[in-house]
Amino acid sequence: MEDNDEGKMPEMTFWGPEGGKMPVEEERLSRSTPFWLTGLFTDPRAVFKSDLEEGSIIQALVRVAGGLFVVVLLFFLIIAFLFEWINSMRSEVNVTGSGGNTGVLLAGLGVFVLVIYPLAGIIMFLLWNAVLYIIARILGGSGAFGKQASLLSIIILFQLVLGVLLVPFEIVLAFIPCIGGVIGMLVPIGLGLYFIYLETIAISIAHKMDVLRSFIVIITPILLIMGLYIGVILAAIDPYLSAIPSQGGANVLAGGGRTLFPGIPVVSDASECEKVGQDNALHYTVPPKDLCYTQFAINNKQASACAKVSHQGTKDACYMETAVLLKDSQICSSILDSKIKANCHQITGY
Repeated sequence: MEDNDEGKMPEMTFWGPEGGKMPVEEERLSRSTPFWLTGLFTDPRAVFKSDLEEGSIIQALVRVAGGLFVVVLLFFLIIAFLFEWINSMRSEVNVTGSGGNTGVLLAGLGVFVLVIYPLAGIIMFLLWNAVLYIIARILGGSGAFGKQASLLSIIILFQLVLGVLLVPFEIVLAFIPCIGGVIGMLVPIGLGLYFIYLETIAISIAHKMDVLRSFIVIITPILLIMGLYIGVILAAIDPYLSAIPSQGGANVLAGGGRTLFPGIPVVSDASECEKVGQDNALHYTVPPKDLCYTQFAINNKQASACAKVSHQGTKDACYMETAVLLKDSQICSSILDSKIKANCHQITGY
């Protein structure tokens, strides 16, 4: 055979793939499963380029659905094995139970998940591909949706295989003190970063784009999802964050009023406390209006408002605080609890 440059492996630059076809022997090897399993570590570009020509959306969906089906099947086989082992142990010690009913329930759940999980995985895979495809086209990509999906499905299958293989590894690490937990945390992070790298290369080859733009395609939806996730968390904990006192143990509000009890409104007139209901209670066991009266009495240094507090412990605390603020020991006489009363007199100088 005449030696020429047409059969040589095309050169790859950092900014993107150059044209050309893969040698027949290398292409044949790259289509074998063992090759691409190791090839995604050694030469991911070769693996993706070998799949690009014949890749299609059907091929991608078969890979994703098949991979998810096998993973779920393995999971339930392990569960069934453990369940059978537990039943055998129960029979040895003559323990009776509803093992048969549980087995039927487990089998029914397994059949349900074997159908639903792959379908849900396919839907999520198509949505993820659609988002990446739109971003890639906006940034100047020229690849087909099916070709892109085919390349990314290889990564999904790769993730599933590694996930199964890492299960025993993670179990072993769980029994190693300190360093086992650190390694168990770092390995998923490292693999996650490597998967981003693989997806960047796949987009680069599918759309004939440079690596920088391909990385933007991948990282943009990831950052958006992370931002949305953080936003949901912040929105969920916002009521608790706003309840944290900021100055002197209380949040200082306009007009000099302070919210001593998060969730209890600061009022300008004691009579407004009658309108405070259980919707302002948060986690308090004391009636909200009692807290409102106490808050008003302390903010405005009006001990007379404490008389309207119904909860005796809160009322004593209200008198104590106002007496200290006003440095008036006579207010301490309204306290029923002898220890609090004595403490109040001591502080106010009686």
